[in-house]
Amino acid sequence: MDFHDSPTEAVFRNEARSWLEENSEPLAHDSLDQVLEFNHDDEAAWVASCREWQAKKAAAGYGAIALPTTVGGRSGSLVEDLIFHQEESQRDVAVGAFGVTLGMVAPTLLEHGTPAQRSHVRHMVEGSDLWCQLFSEPSAGSDLASVQTFASQTRDGWRIK
Repeated sequence: MDFHDSPTEAVFRNEARSWLEENSEPLAHDSLDQVLEFNHDDEAAWVASCREWQAKKAAAGYGAIALPTTVGGRSGSLVEDLIFHQEESQRDVAVGAFGVTLGMVAPTLLEHGTPAQRSHVRHMVEGSDLWCQLFSEPSAGSDLASVQTFASQTRDGWRIK
């Protein structure tokens, strides 16, 4: 049992840790080094690895721990989700491609989407659908790349618009 785990959380942590040990290798080097060494030429291979790992987790009930079982999740707690990700971070697995898909898009569709839109969530959990989030503002473009600020001098200084 980890220091802050409740008895129930400790059982879940041990179960998750055992599954991860059976289905992945330990992290060979510091995870920050992995991020810094990421080669964008290998992005397609990385996404494919993330899809494969996501599908494997989903088949075992770890694909989306806090999402409802009706969409392929586990109906677990957010603490269990955190515990799994803590344990997973110690393993040499491809993660990251599904962060926005499962962390933002799926919960939003479940809360606010139509039944047709919600039907996509199971495919996200299973690793076959990878979604993203895009932003656009009038006259600014994607990710606010061309946001402009104007300043005019006043007798007290500058007024920013």
